[in-house]
Amino acid sequence: RLASAKKSENDPGPSTSTGSQSMSDRKQKLLALAPKLPFDVDLYHWEDDKLPVPTMIPNSTEGHRFWLGSESCMDELPVPEGSAALRTRVIEFTGSFSPVSHSCRVRLPSGKLCPRRDRLKCPFHGEIVPRDENGVCIDPKDAMRLQRLQEKRQQEKPDWQDPKLLAEIKRTTGIDLKMPEKGKRKKRKKEYPGLTDLKKIENTVTKRLESKIFKKSVMRKVSSAMDRIDQRKFQDKYGDQFQYFYNS
Repeated sequence: RLASAKKSENDPGPSTSTGSQSMSDRKQKLLALAPKLPFDVDLYHWEDDKLPVPTMIPNSTEGHRFWLGSESCMDELPVPEGSAALRTRVIEFTGSFSPVSHSCRVRLPSGKLCPRRDRLKCPFHGEIVPRDENGVCIDPKDAMRLQRLQEKRQQEKPDWQDPKLLAEIKRTTGIDLKMPEKGKRKKRKKEYPGLTDLKKIENTVTKRLESKIFKKSVMRKVSSAMDRIDQRKFQDKYGDQFQYFYNS
């Protein structure tokens, strides 16, 4: 018994170095996966259970930085977002852009292929499917499916578009009620083909660009977009400073 007691006193017990090493390895792996964020107000108040509503003193409306009139109000005003402003952080995520490598490639009436590079659907020719250099579908299943869709669209014409009925109406009333077919445009005949159009002479590239760029609606859109960009920059840089917060 004495020998066993001495042995137990001299024996330090099971080593915990392997356990701590495994914990450190696991911690390093988790730290490698964890996102890295710069220190900000939300991390400063991360462990606070109850946060007071932040307040700010309004800036002087008289335009001076230090001097305030006797009638000026020095009451502190609460921040509109309240205590949630100390826990939130706005991070703009744009995502990863993958460029479009395919094109529509539908045979046009001119003999060329449609060069539009839409991701899923062409606004003129519908769903984009793989096609060869001649504009023919590579997969026969896609060709059959597109043909079925086209036939279905052609069958959806109303009953009053019957050619015999339209011919009879045109014979009696002289009005052609035939609906124009998609993809086909009627050529407009000139009323006076032998005269020179003065408006067409003034229709230059510069005039067309000026009419589009300096249009009131376009200028309004550009100004609103620039205001949004300036406001975002202002909020990012000076949003937490009281002298800018209520004077904006």
